[in-house]
Amino acid sequence: MTDDVKAVINVHEPEDIGMKMLFHDDVDGVAPDQPLETADIIVNGVGFELSW
Repeated sequence: MTDDVKAVINVHEPEDIGMKMLFHDDVDGVAPDQPLETADIIVNGVGFELSW
């Protein structure tokens, strides 16, 4: 049994980031959100800031 993996992506991030997450085998759902104040991506409630 696997846990559900849900991701929320800041709308200002590149679209390909969301597509890569959407098609990842372990991710069950991806939602673009309004601009996130605390992170670029939130996965199961944990925020991540991307560095380019």
